[in-house]
Amino acid sequence: MVGKYKKKNVIKCNACSANITKSQASMRCHGGCSGWFHKARTKLSNEEYLIFSSKTYKNVWKCPKCVEASDGDGDGDEQSESDEEIQTTCSTSQQRYSIHESLNQANPSNKDILDVMTAKFSILEKSIQFTSDILDDLQKTIKAVGQENERLRKEQNVLKGKVQGVEDQVHVLQQKIDNEELQEKSCNVVVVGLPGSPTDNLRKVFHKLRFAVQDEEYTILPLRTETQLVRFTKPELSKKLLELRKSIRVLDTKDRGIDGETRRIYINEDLPKTTRLIEKGQRVEEFWLQFNSINEADLLDALASIKSNAAGCDGISLLMVKLCCPYIAPYLAHIYNCCLNNSYFPISWRNAMIMPLPKISNPTSLKDIRPISKLPVLSKILEKLVYSQVLNHLTKHNLIPDCQSGFRSKYGTSAVLAKVLDDILTELDTGKGASLLLLDYTKAFDTLGHDLLLAKLHYYGFSENVVELVGSYLSNRCQCVVLDEAQSDALPLSRGVPQGSILGPLLFLIYTADLKNNVVDCELHQFADDTQIYATYTAENAAAVYNNINSALEKISKYSLNHGLQLNLGKTQMICFGRVPLAKGLSVKLNNEIIHPLKTVKNLGLALDCDLRFRNHVNSIVQKSYTALRGLYRNKNIMSKH
Repeated sequence: MVGKYKKKNVIKCNACSANITKSQASMRCHGGCSGWFHKARTKLSNEEYLIFSSKTYKNVWKCPKCVEASDGDGDGDEQSESDEEIQTTCSTSQQRYSIHESLNQANPSNKDILDVMTAKFSILEKSIQFTSDILDDLQKTIKAVGQENERLRKEQNVLKGKVQGVEDQVHVLQQKIDNEELQEKSCNVVVVGLPGSPTDNLRKVFHKLRFAVQDEEYTILPLRTETQLVRFTKPELSKKLLELRKSIRVLDTKDRGIDGETRRIYINEDLPKTTRLIEKGQRVEEFWLQFNSINEADLLDALASIKSNAAGCDGISLLMVKLCCPYIAPYLAHIYNCCLNNSYFPISWRNAMIMPLPKISNPTSLKDIRPISKLPVLSKILEKLVYSQVLNHLTKHNLIPDCQSGFRSKYGTSAVLAKVLDDILTELDTGKGASLLLLDYTKAFDTLGHDLLLAKLHYYGFSENVVELVGSYLSNRCQCVVLDEAQSDALPLSRGVPQGSILGPLLFLIYTADLKNNVVDCELHQFADDTQIYATYTAENAAAVYNNINSALEKISKYSLNHGLQLNLGKTQMICFGRVPLAKGLSVKLNNEIIHPLKTVKNLGLALDCDLRFRNHVNSIVQKSYTALRGLYRNKNIMSKH
């Protein structure tokens, strides 16, 4: 029995010629020699020279000589073998091999399952790396084409300048020729008129002179001062506008740097956290949205709908993408389909540059600045593709309330004002009174809670695929503040949606769609985050109506607190219409603070007064018109008559 065991299991090591047994202390080469090797004497390791075979879907081992022979051999057999075996010497492959061996020894029945899982993991790893490399190469190509186009555009501007110079020289020479021809005539009558267009009296003088002088040798010409037109090229005009913007900016950037307070002004870390609470309302359970695959036509439509040419962090502008689109459209469509199918938003498209824009004409503090995000153009295209499909689902099932007019087609501020004023005027004609409250939120778009938004998407009938994509779009975002030539360090964002994005406003509408459930006995209308409630009353029921208004304000305040939104008491306004007398002691309170009625308020750009005659609004428009006309009058000499 012992001899039989030795005869079957005792072999010689190809490296040291010592007798060894087939056990864990020995290894067999799967190369050309097919020999056994003593691991301890040859100082070889299972983790060296591992080869992955596509035939057996597992890691095999080759001796150094076979590996060198296979590396040096360049014939067709080696090329065919290279298609089947891929060398993986990285640490990840070594760890997977060790785990594979330990699990296989613990339970040999798991061998087939582990082999298939290892093969699929390797294929998936290569696919992700391949897609990432393609995306990086594509962005570099687009940027290179854009830079080349910018160089050609500059050369074209230089040539245009040279052509303009030649045309000016020709014009000067033509004037000299005309003057010489005029001097050659024997007799001339020159009438000197006033600058600009001739008056009626001057025209009569010319007519009488021409009628009196019939000889062809006489020429009657009016001589006027010539108006000079100042032309600006596009780069010069942009430079002038930039200088004008610098002259009225609020932030001081003399040191060409941005301090920590400024760069963190839009990172909201001290605001209240959201509560995972969804108001009861319309729920879609039987309809689940799955993203549809897009084609090149959908891609071109999305690209045409983008208007801003501003470049994001990647330096790729809209013009660059449009120039390359005829050649890269199929590849972009494939990348976007992969993002939709895998519920993944590329992390390089989640970086934003904040460009501060003033909310008012004369800003005095950072609160008067609106942060607008400059996002990559390729990111905007993907947002537009997602936006169209999500909006179709919301419209089909009527999930956006009719009282919301913000960011919706065929809606606008005019529709909101017309609806509110028509309701109020109709009740005033019957002898009733009306009260209007204008609510304002502090940084509503920047305080949106991600977890609660994703829960609402699931509640409104969106599939896990859509929810995961939106979660990928919102997570791991970062932004930096850019002002002139200064740029701050990037900071991460944990809340809110980017202002200036395509998908952000629609997500905000979904986030606040159930706000209307808190207002029952009053009328509610919204334009994005601008909320207004109003109610009509008589002298008899004024107290009950004011109680309803206070109850609605209390519910709205609680709703806002649960959703991480903060009402701005300083900008909350109230105005009363009509001549209905109110009893003493009636007041409207928000968070235990009384809101006093005003004589004039501004609602979505329209100045309202108590009697609805719009005197203040008309006076404001007239003043702005006179200011604009005064500026035009000062520059009349450099403007064309037509």
